[in-house]
Amino acid sequence: MITRLYANNFRCLVAFEAKFDSFGVLCAPNGAGKSSVFDVLRLVRDLATGNATLGGDRERDVGRLERTNWIESSTQEFEIDLCEKGLEFCYVLHLEQVASHLKPRVILERATSDGKELFVRDLQGVKMTKPDGAETAFPLDWRQAALGSIQSHGEGPITKLQSAFAQLLILRPSPREMEAESRSESQHPDLGLTNVISWYRHLCKDTRFTDSLRDSLAELWPDFS
Repeated sequence: MITRLYANNFRCLVAFEAKFDSFGVLCAPNGAGKSSVFDVLRLVRDLATGNATLGGDRERDVGRLERTNWIESSTQEFEIDLCEKGLEFCYVLHLEQVASHLKPRVILERATSDGKELFVRDLQGVKMTKPDGAETAFPLDWRQAALGSIQSHGEGPITKLQSAFAQLLILRPSPREMEAESRSESQHPDLGLTNVISWYRHLCKDTRFTDSLRDSLAELWPDFS
């Protein structure tokens, strides 16, 4: 569960901080930045899971940084606190784009678990401490976030943090554009939930909640089959 979000120099969000409980409603006038809050979460999630890179041209990639017009800084700052399986995580990500013709890059990335540093990353590379206490370091492309690149094993803190981001859903459902039938499976829902049936086919592999999911969908969507 996300418990805190901090964003600076992203569109209209300047030194913006919000704390969340298990359920909340975000209310504000048009143009106040509600969509930007969710877009920040989506941006950080896609980078942290390795589903997006900076400067790429795929659908989820970040071609350029959407900075605040009245701030001269070339750096964007994001922080997300999460609670996952009894652990308190803090994930920090700083992005930079010096000029519009240059590609953005990650200049700082850090993750902590219950206040203990899991890894830190700068322009020199990634430094982290293994479960056995040994320290290791490796270089990484500036366009990639380190969290999605780390090969974790077992049920350690990094694995749990990766899982928390992977399970984070940010959706803006567009019923008129939802597909009428599925031709293949989709591991992830798209922003508009247009591939909901293909995503459902993928979810059905997990029989622990298939029946309850199907019943819930049928209740809201009478002709769902």
